[in-house]
Amino acid sequence: MITILETFSGARDYPFSGKYFKILAAGFPVDVKLSDGASPSETADQVPAGFHTKRDFNRIRLVANAGGDTIKFIVADDEAGVDQAIVTFQKPTTINTLADVALAAGVATRILVADSARQQALISNLIGNASNIRIGDSNVGAARGNQVGIGQTETLAGIGEIWGFSATLQSVGVTVVKD
Repeated sequence: MITILETFSGARDYPFSGKYFKILAAGFPVDVKLSDGASPSETADQVPAGFHTKRDFNRIRLVANAGGDTIKFIVADDEAGVDQAIVTFQKPTTINTLADVALAAGVATRILVADSARQQALISNLIGNASNIRIGDSNVGAARGNQVGIGQTETLAGIGEIWGFSATLQSVGVTVVKD
C-alpha cells in the first residue's frame, strides 16, 4: 500500500501496480487512466476526490486540468484496511525555547510539567556540562532513566511530566514543540 501527495499541473505518470486505486483529496476534478500493459484498462474523466476503482493495473496517469492542483491518492493490492491505514499527522504550530533548567545535584528535578498541547520536548545536555544526565519520569535517578551524553539531545514525544537527574549541579537546555 502506498499513499502519494503531490502538487502538479498537466499529466503525471506513476509506475505503480495494484488492484485498488482511490483519490483521497483533490482540489479540482482530475482525469484518471489506469493501464494494465500497453492499453488503458480504465479511463475516468473529471472525477472528484473519493473516486475509487478495483481492477488490475501497472501504471497510473493523472491529469490535473485546473493547473497546480494538489492530489492525494492511494494504491493497494486490496481495499481491505485502506481506510484504517490513512492517518493524518498534524504539523506542530509552535516551537518554544525555554530557559535552561538547573538540575540539582543528586536529586530528581522536574524539567517540564504535563502539557496536553505538547507534541515533543527536546532536552539537551549542554556542551559545557561535566557529566551525563538521565531523563525520565519522577523516578529518574543515577541508575534509572534514559542517559543523555554531554552535548547530546534527547527528543521525547508525549504530554507527561519530564524529570532529570544529574550527579553534579548542571543545567539542561529545553525546547518544546506544541500544536
